Amino acid sequence: MRNHQNVLMLAVMVALASMTAVAEEQTAHSKLADELPEVNVQADAPNEIRYKPKRASTATKTDADIMDIPQVVNVVPQQVLIDQQARSLDDAIKNVSGITMGNNFGHTADSLFVRGFGGSFFGASSGILRDGLRSQTSRNFSITTERVEVLKGPSSLLYGIQDPGGVVNVISKKPLSEQRTEINLLANSFGGGSGWVDFSTPLNDEAGFRILAEHEGSDYWRNFGQTKRTLVAPSFAWAGDKLRVNVNYEYLDFEVPFDRGTVFLNGKPLDVPDSRRFGERFEVMEGISQYAQGKVEYDLTQKVTLRGSVAWSNEINSDRRVMIASLAANGDATRTVQGVDDRERDNLYASFDVLSKFDIASTKHEVLAGFDFEKLDAKDPSFFRLNTVGGFNVYNPQYGVIQEPTTITAANTFAWQRSDTDVENKSVFLQDTIHFGEQWIALLGGRYQESEQFASQRDLRLANPVKVITNDSKSDVFLPRVGLVYRPQTWLSLFTNYSESFKPNISVDGAAQGPFDPEEGVIYEAGAKLDLANGVSATAAVFNIIKENVLVTEGGVSRTAGEVRSRGLEIDVAGKLSDHWDVISTYAYTDTETLKDAATANTVGKRLVNSPKNMASLYLNYRTGTPSVGGRWTLGGGARYVGERPVDSVNRYFLDAYTVADAYAAYQWLAGSHLATVRLNVKNLFDKTYYPGANGGVINSTGGGSIFLGEPRQVLLQAGVEF
Repeated sequence: MRNHQNVLMLAVMVALASMTAVAEEQTAHSKLADELPEVNVQADAPNEIRYKPKRASTATKTDADIMDIPQVVNVVPQQVLIDQQARSLDDAIKNVSGITMGNNFGHTADSLFVRGFGGSFFGASSGILRDGLRSQTSRNFSITTERVEVLKGPSSLLYGIQDPGGVVNVISKKPLSEQRTEINLLANSFGGGSGWVDFSTPLNDEAGFRILAEHEGSDYWRNFGQTKRTLVAPSFAWAGDKLRVNVNYEYLDFEVPFDRGTVFLNGKPLDVPDSRRFGERFEVMEGISQYAQGKVEYDLTQKVTLRGSVAWSNEINSDRRVMIASLAANGDATRTVQGVDDRERDNLYASFDVLSKFDIASTKHEVLAGFDFEKLDAKDPSFFRLNTVGGFNVYNPQYGVIQEPTTITAANTFAWQRSDTDVENKSVFLQDTIHFGEQWIALLGGRYQESEQFASQRDLRLANPVKVITNDSKSDVFLPRVGLVYRPQTWLSLFTNYSESFKPNISVDGAAQGPFDPEEGVIYEAGAKLDLANGVSATAAVFNIIKENVLVTEGGVSRTAGEVRSRGLEIDVAGKLSDHWDVISTYAYTDTETLKDAATANTVGKRLVNSPKNMASLYLNYRTGTPSVGGRWTLGGGARYVGERPVDSVNRYFLDAYTVADAYAAYQWLAGSHLATVRLNVKNLFDKTYYPGANGGVINSTGGGSIFLGEPRQVLLQAGVEF
């Protein structure tokens, strides 16, 4: 898988250099310029508001003023991602209230909890979208990310199967309206680094092309491991008088450490150096992920637009991981090797929408109607868990006791199985945004959703591995959405909403239980939004969410846990304090509780896993000067606080609260006609030991879990040039 990377990257670099050399400068105004982004987010623009976007598309599937949306919408814009040197989705969402890390599958996948709810659906995080469509790739944030939008609360009206906490939508970069080439090199203090190229050019007055390419080879921060990644992402845009077309594709070849972190002993994370791993050097995940999307819009009339979208994502990966099966007080441990060969996750999504605008009497209507189809396939051809092996002590580790398995047989395997899961979703939806004069806006809508699931498992240890477990089910539901906005002043918006969520429960486990009723959520929310001209924006909201039929897995057996609740307060502030100062800040109070559990009373009244009651963050940015006159300095930093979180559903163990600080400095200047940048970021400035998340699972009476470790102090040095 690796041997073609250097050839691929060389070809990309040569192609980019050739295109740069021959591309003609575009000076005339074109149709494309009306549709595509501005060229340079860091250009000299005295009135720009870098940290306060005014519009978003995630909440309504149309470009809308955030003040007119009766729901909380948070946007992490490109300038924040650049200043903070965001390298993952976890880096980006620290700027949004009420979001924590979930089970990230050994630091190999995105996993987020929004307002206390999260988890996976069909092997990928249920609440993460790419350009408004569900993705089945492990990682969704890269150099291709333009911005990140977060829609709080149930969003099933527009996006179908989702958790009730909200969705995180990763928006991809599109071709720019003028020619630009950007080259960057990045070194990090762990060892190694990455380099990437971003080239965009108009092809004519109506068409544009962009390609981004990156190669990374960096050392892992713990005592062994390396990250290797090669990414290539071309995109194309075309804009005519009535027809608009956007196509983008991403190819990622990766090999990353599989790291379960540390474990609990006597109610606390194990007291050993953070850099010490408890596995072996062969613990990696490697694979190839692909993502492609096409969107076509046609203006049938001045007030009616037709839109069709198709998206496809696919990932094939294999992994090996060493798990601690038991741990004694003196540090003696038994371990087992788990793994999957050629795991595949495939997702196809297609939709057709009609957006129409019309007036009835004194009201203005924006109606969005459509249908969509989604087909998801998951295949685990060979999942195995070998018999446990001793001879390892966490206080004095001797590596190499367990060798990478080359042969899997019934004799050396505790579990060896093949799983197949297929899901088909079909739905129709209707949404009407009604303007009553200048101050009142109502949003009414509904979706009829039909979902079918087919799940099976074969025990490969059997001489005749027939299907030993089959969980097939079909469900349908109608999901309403109601919202109201009142704008007494242009700078003030008051809103309230009611909506519902729906997510099928799919599980194939050793007890052959199921099918399960789908998870269903209901939310009530109210709040206020403030937008000061050329200044800051702020959102404050209170919410109450009830979720039923929550699926939990205990001891390898799945069941539904009854009813849980999340309620709280969130405040987000972002924007321009003065000509030189920017701010982005958050606070969230989230009170979660299990209300009902028919199987056991031990969880009733207990908080939900990975859900802190209090979270807060504050980041400030100072800019002075301009690149064209004397250079521009950018200085900034801040910190994020996350309160204690329960590790398990009965709240026996908790992760301690933590505060992590970051700082950065950058200098930009004109080198001839080229914009040059040097950027220094220090993450975890005070080298704090912290635990951002956990994956429950008790391994004995005194220990448990997989406890994810936060990275220690890291220094990133970036140098780049734009021309």
